[in-house]
Amino acid sequence: MTVQFVRTMFIRALAIAFILNCLTVSSNAGVVADVKTLPDLRNVTLEDVVVSCQFQDFVYVQDSSGAGIRITGISGFEPGTRLTIAGTVLTDVSGERHVRPDSWQTTGQTTPPAPFGMACRDVGGTDQMPGAGQYGVIGGRGPNNVGRYVCIWGKITAGEKISDGTREIRIDLPQGVDCPDIGSYVIIRGISSLIKIGKDRYPIALAPSAGAIQVLAPPGSQPLYGGEMVYVSSGAFLMGSSDSDPLGFPSERPQHEVYLDGYWIAKHEVTRGEYRKFIDAGGYDDPKYWSEEGWHYRNKYSLSHPAWWEDTTIFGSYIFTQTDSHPVVGVSWYEAEAYCNWAGVRMPTEAEWEKAARWNPALSKSFNYPWGDVWENNKCNWWLDSKFMNRQTAPVGSYPDGASYYGCMDMAGNVWEWVQDWMDPTYFRQTPSGGWTNPQGPRSSPMGTKVLKGGSWFAHYRGIYYRSGARCSTRGENLARWNEFPNQEGGKQGFRVAR
Repeated sequence: MTVQFVRTMFIRALAIAFILNCLTVSSNAGVVADVKTLPDLRNVTLEDVVVSCQFQDFVYVQDSSGAGIRITGISGFEPGTRLTIAGTVLTDVSGERHVRPDSWQTTGQTTPPAPFGMACRDVGGTDQMPGAGQYGVIGGRGPNNVGRYVCIWGKITAGEKISDGTREIRIDLPQGVDCPDIGSYVIIRGISSLIKIGKDRYPIALAPSAGAIQVLAPPGSQPLYGGEMVYVSSGAFLMGSSDSDPLGFPSERPQHEVYLDGYWIAKHEVTRGEYRKFIDAGGYDDPKYWSEEGWHYRNKYSLSHPAWWEDTTIFGSYIFTQTDSHPVVGVSWYEAEAYCNWAGVRMPTEAEWEKAARWNPALSKSFNYPWGDVWENNKCNWWLDSKFMNRQTAPVGSYPDGASYYGCMDMAGNVWEWVQDWMDPTYFRQTPSGGWTNPQGPRSSPMGTKVLKGGSWFAHYRGIYYRSGARCSTRGENLARWNEFPNQEGGKQGFRVAR
């Protein structure tokens, strides 16, 4: 082996090492996650990433997938600022990866990123990221999401912590910002991160400013709905059916783009256990929770609870056996409205319900069913599935494989669900100037009815959920968007809530 050959190979090795140590990535999906897997002291260039949050001495940026990372030593960039950053990857004592910049430049401005809704139990991600020193929280779920801009809600507990019932996590507030009182229900928009205390790491939510915390209810106020909520980020989606869809009904056309602000919607239908709290709190005896029409309805029939309320109920020729984990049935729209007023929530609009049920933002597509475009018998509780053969409601969440993109359960089958809107078959043919933005439904209904969505356990036809609602070519148009008078109740209908 000649000296010249050895020298040549050495130079090539140095060149390869230099190339590997100088990685340039763009803001395409996945690139921030890739940077996090690199060893410390690796030189990188993040091209055209977007500022999600700014703090006093650092900012967080994200790529188009929503993956985020901290950039230390720079500040003063408003959320939505596009940056190209060259620097070095490092790991702090908590295990969080970050980039120490050598240079940076702005490349434009865009709409500030919307936070990703997340349960407290998921903050911090899960386990150690392979090939890197960044850690997730033991017992966490989902991908390692440290550095992601998120939105969480829950109740403030002692020691500046928050709990949504799934887990209690710490919160970190800016200097001079007081934590809301213990017992307050709040929404926090901030960064999913980690903190090391002793030898252990814990999840923590970093709030960038006082405005990042919104108090929903002070301590001692009326109790809130206690079920898990999922966050649906702001943005447009496609609602209804296209003219070329041979199965579409006139009331679903034309297919229209609808922009919705971010909102929370219940992961499950309201259960008997949640509704029981309203009954036990005297909700049926207090007119302040009821509309004038609803209170008249309640008094006319001397109601003290929904129909079909008993643990064992005969519905026609069918016998219900219900627990507190089953969805409440037998509620009129008026009763659902009164519950929402008491619990500090509301019914979703038809547009909000449909986006949570069928929209996949990663594919920019509205599915035929919550789980996809192909009907599968055992992904919801309906007449012909083989999973729950009792011909009645199933405990909420019994069909996890039928969840929507956002994680909402039972949006096909189980029970029809009341929504906020009055029913007008022509409403969505009347596109307003500037397009649809947060539609609240018509002010009245020519039939005097309210909209129900999603199908029920009683449906013995294929197509529990299809496009805008239940549909089958052998059924009438009203099954596309089921509607009933607001004083109607039955063993096939319930509701879920939003905020």
